Amino acid sequence: MRQSGVTLGIDTSGNRGSVAIFPPEGGTGATIEECFSKGMIHGVALAPTVGKLLDRAEINPRDLSLIAVGIGPGSYTGVRVGIAFAKTLAFTAGVELVGVSSLDAIAGNAPPGCGPVIVARDARRETLYIATYSSTESGLQPDRPLALLPLKGLADLLPADALVLGDAIPDFGDHLSGDGRTFGDPELWHAGALTVARLGRESSDRLTSDGVHELAPIYLRRSEAEEKWAELERDR
Repeated sequence: MRQSGVTLGIDTSGNRGSVAIFPPEGGTGATIEECFSKGMIHGVALAPTVGKLLDRAEINPRDLSLIAVGIGPGSYTGVRVGIAFAKTLAFTAGVELVGVSSLDAIAGNAPPGCGPVIVARDARRETLYIATYSSTESGLQPDRPLALLPLKGLADLLPADALVLGDAIPDFGDHLSGDGRTFGDPELWHAGALTVARLGRESSDRLTSDGVHELAPIYLRRSEAEEKWAELERDR
């Protein structure tokens, strides 16, 4: 018998993957989250970590009510690993599936009432994935569409007096600072499966097991390998 409200959260869009069990609101059961060892090991670690958490929570996959998965933007390989696994599990177990922006999940780490929030993720090739949010009575709301922006002139496009989160801070902090902006603590820079699970539960964009193949990643552009291939094709 399905346990209404039990959500499995997955995020493998960054260099630190995680899995979480989110119990039903007002129900019994513990909230559990486990991160993989740092490094791009998602393809090896994801399945056994999910299995371990489900065993620990004494939940069969068919007992889940929802699977929520981070859909990027982020690591191309990581995003694909997470989505492929989530689709397979949702389809075989007959569980609803929902995709959550991994930048929304990072923004969800911000403390309540913190004011504007900027999430910045390294997109390689001198560009960043940028999303901005405003604090409202109902929580953080996206300010503008997610964008892929060059480093040059970036600071002039960002809101003032904002909290900055994301894995781009260590390498590109100089392009994100200024105008009253502050950096959040490092533990808030990553998309966590627990926040993905919470946001997924709040979402209405759920897919039944018959429609799980419709779920698509957020890429914003082709991978580096695809762009190099396109360049070779143009040069022929």
